[in-house]
Amino acid sequence: MTRSVLLSLALALLVGCGSTTPTPPTEKAAHNHPSRGPHGGPLVEWGEEEFHLEVVIDRPTGTATVYVLDDEAKAEVAVTAKVLTLSLTGEPPTVVTLNAVPNSSSKFVGTHELFKKDDKLAGSVSGEHGGKKYSGKFREKAVQ
Repeated sequence: MTRSVLLSLALALLVGCGSTTPTPPTEKAAHNHPSRGPHGGPLVEWGEEEFHLEVVIDRPTGTATVYVLDDEAKAEVAVTAKVLTLSLTGEPPTVVTLNAVPNSSSKFVGTHELFKKDDKLAGSVSGEHGGKKYSGKFREKAVQ
């Protein structure tokens, strides 16, 4: 092909037969949930707002409780997981296994001496539901 034919084809592709105004990228819908869970803990997002988890630390007992919540972070929902993994950042990084509370498939509990400290905690919670792996991050904004 000659150079003029290639330029003509390129120009035709650029002009096309529609609007030449670029389409702005679509924005994700605004989060339709509070910034804290119903028990006052920070939230963890699993999937594309499929689930939210609320991390609640009871410092006097050194216990962490994670509640699995719906897409609006309001109501507890059941999952198939028997354990969740709570991974805390810091030195050294700490991993705590949270076990499902008997007769509940939406509440998981674990203990660790680190939970008794007044330090703000940050990390992630991971687990599996329905054969799909999930993980999401959290950060305490204030000591509870």
